[in-house]
Amino acid sequence: LERLVRHAHRFHSRIFVTLNTILRDDELEDARRMAWQVYEAGADALIIQDMGLLELDLPPIQLHASTQTDIRTPEKARFLQDAGLSQIVLARELDLGQIAAVRAATDPARTTIEFFIHGALCVAYSGQCYITHAHTGRSANRGDCNQACRLPY
Repeated sequence: LERLVRHAHRFHSRIFVTLNTILRDDELEDARRMAWQVYEAGADALIIQDMGLLELDLPPIQLHASTQTDIRTPEKARFLQDAGLSQIVLARELDLGQIAAVRAATDPARTTIEFFIHGALCVAYSGQCYITHAHTGRSANRGDCNQACRLPY
């Protein structure tokens, strides 16, 4: 990872490492160790979903809130900003008015806002899908989506 980060930085690219999944309690220590490895390798940020990570001894790396964090309200965006996240990726279901409301409620000097303008044609709220689990027992919220919303019914 360190070699890849150095290579990317030579070309003025930033490296954001994703850990945008819900973690089980028995995975938290591994996630903490991984965060330190990512930081020591020189990555620029860690993209997270699970707010339990904020309770851990994390390195001083920028934290970004994943779209899986389901940020649909100004209140949630402010909470994440106040928790120290430097970038938030809004839920993909928001319209332009809702995006503007989130921007108005947050400080652009403290938190960058990112949003999708096109993506998966999923019917579930970001980070709140239980369709896959109902069909297969797998968890879309842990990266194992079977894309049931795209099947013909």
